[in-house]
Amino acid sequence: MSSPPTTSPASTPAPTTTSPTISVVHDLSVPADPNAATMVEKLLAVKFEVKHLQLIANLAFGNDNMKKAIASSPLIIKLIGYYTTTANPDVATTKSFCGALRACTINSSPGRSQCRIPELYTSFLNSLKNQPENRDEVITTICAICMNDKENCKLLKEALGSEMDLKEFVDNDDERAKKVKFLKALME
Repeated sequence: MSSPPTTSPASTPAPTTTSPTISVVHDLSVPADPNAATMVEKLLAVKFEVKHLQLIANLAFGNDNMKKAIASSPLIIKLIGYYTTTANPDVATTKSFCGALRACTINSSPGRSQCRIPELYTSFLNSLKNQPENRDEVITTICAICMNDKENCKLLKEALGSEMDLKEFVDNDDERAKKVKFLKALME
């Protein structure tokens, strides 16, 4: 009986593995977690409801692979489109949308760059006017997408125009006042 041929570790070719990639805004390419990419594809295929917004927030918050997969896909654009085309979004929708958008854009320049949609800022201002209970969520989200992004700051400034001031929405809240002051500094 003969034994199977043996090969030394040096002569055995290493298995080749390639990490799937997805293209990112600005023609960058980043390694992507295949599970994250699959989840993003599934989310792109569904008609959004509040539960999907909450799922996006939960998936993206603190998960760099998921955030990269989201930022390299049209998911943020779809998310913004859902919010800006919803006539008078209710409090739960606004809160969930803000949480999802914030989770997708914090520490993500490619994510923030997808927020350069004038209607987004108009929708934010409408929510500030019509939903006092969501002012913290909206202002915090605006801070997240405007931080380190001059184009988003410009769009916010244009949406505000010369007649509106974010100070109107502070309501004697010290934390909100600090955020508004921060935004005003970013817009200068």
